[in-house]
Amino acid sequence: MGNINYDDILSRLSRIRQDNLRRQDNRKAEVYARIPRIKEIDDAIAHSAVQASRARILHQEVDEEALSMKNHALRDEKHQLMAQTGYPDDYLAPIYNCPACRDSGYVDGKPCSCLKHMVISQLYQQSTIEKVLETENFASFNPDFYRGTHCWLQLHSLPECTEHIVCIKTVHREFSGQQTGHSYIWRDRNRQDLPDKLYR
Repeated sequence: MGNINYDDILSRLSRIRQDNLRRQDNRKAEVYARIPRIKEIDDAIAHSAVQASRARILHQEVDEEALSMKNHALRDEKHQLMAQTGYPDDYLAPIYNCPACRDSGYVDGKPCSCLKHMVISQLYQQSTIEKVLETENFASFNPDFYRGTHCWLQLHSLPECTEHIVCIKTVHREFSGQQTGHSYIWRDRNRQDLPDKLYR
């Protein structure tokens, strides 16, 4: 098992942010080309924000209520134009693979779940387990393996255990969106009397 390469993980997060920024810029260019008025609205809102900030720095009076009403009207017009053209309301919003940390890897200074997942994935890649998991997982688990006289688990609790495993498999599939995760069941490789049918 090798050491965790955090530089590599943070570089991956940086690439994710850059890719998403490019996607957002492409969307913006697409919308501006189809609806030029939206670019005018965005420019007007940005210009008013700059003017207000400059006025505050110079200790000049800013009519906050009028500014807020004007920008609110512009945003409403923008939403209407987007809807009329068939775009979802959040089409120009920032794009994140992980909204919780905004692809930074940290939430309130603590590692995000996406960062933890990347660490786990890296550790699996460094181990021999990854190859095993490709074939021995919930997707290929065979509950029929625990039925019949050939099974060494001839206990009273066998039906309940098998039912429990099938239930876990179902919940796992629903939770992961039909994707194979890292919750796995292995057969006892040291048992020579077990047929190789635990995994289909």
